[in-house]
Amino acid sequence: MCRLLPNFILFLLVIQAFSSNCCIEHERDALLEFKAGVGDISNRLASWRGNNCCDWAGIRCSNKTGHVVKLNLRNTNFTFDDIYEDFIYDWNDYSLTGKISQSLLSLSDLKYLYLSYNNFSGNKFPEFISSFEKLEYLNLSHTGLSGMIPPQLGNLSRLLYLDIRYDLFSGYILNTQTWWLSNLRSLRLMHMSGVGFKESSNWVESLNKLSSLEVLVLADNNLTQFSHALTFVNFTSLRVLHLSYQDFYSPIPNWLGSIHSLTDLILEDCSLVSPYPATLGNLTSLSNLALDFNSLDGMIPPLHSLIN
Repeated sequence: MCRLLPNFILFLLVIQAFSSNCCIEHERDALLEFKAGVGDISNRLASWRGNNCCDWAGIRCSNKTGHVVKLNLRNTNFTFDDIYEDFIYDWNDYSLTGKISQSLLSLSDLKYLYLSYNNFSGNKFPEFISSFEKLEYLNLSHTGLSGMIPPQLGNLSRLLYLDIRYDLFSGYILNTQTWWLSNLRSLRLMHMSGVGFKESSNWVESLNKLSSLEVLVLADNNLTQFSHALTFVNFTSLRVLHLSYQDFYSPIPNWLGSIHSLTDLILEDCSLVSPYPATLGNLTSLSNLALDFNSLDGMIPPLHSLIN
């Protein structure tokens, strides 16, 4: 019996090696169904053929299980000015078009989903994405998708990275009736610029539940309320806060001075009015402060981190 044990272990290792090098059949079929539903005039999915989908462009499988864990079809064939959110030239010749197939639900171990800078205009937010229980990274930015963001997205409890900027999304997603966003307790980065928020008077209170958040970018969201009633600040990890291009018509709230971890505070063109809160002087880690195009007068409190 003892002599057979090494052979048995070797057999298991061979099986594991085989499974890690070949994709699972029903997942391959799901990817091929996705491919059949999209337009690909630049032939970016040319490698999507044969039996081993783990070798296809944009696909990564687990070395242990063989399951697809990453789908990265981000369009990189363009030049983009990330500061001004502006494209240097048109990228549509390299974009995938058509429909994001629900067949992707067969990728039950998916952790990374990147579809940014493609052109899926005419399609709604793919609600089935909220069923990817293991999803950690989601990027649907600049895809032309539209419609309401489904509150079921709050089911993605493992999500670390959420980027859905500058699509045609809208939603009652930060008000008292739907608190889905505050359920994303693991979230570290959220970029939702250009999303048309509605009835979002309590957006600060909702986001204040996300103690793991490190980068928050909400620019150009039609926000009109900048809560001054926050008594407890839970943003203990927040480094970057970008809230430009809003219509607050209010002073800078005092509670911002309690986010001691802040290194970047961007509040350009927010219709902010004087006075500057003295609590800004408490931001000892601040290295980048942008308050241009507001109606702020008077003296900014000493910011020693910027002076030094």
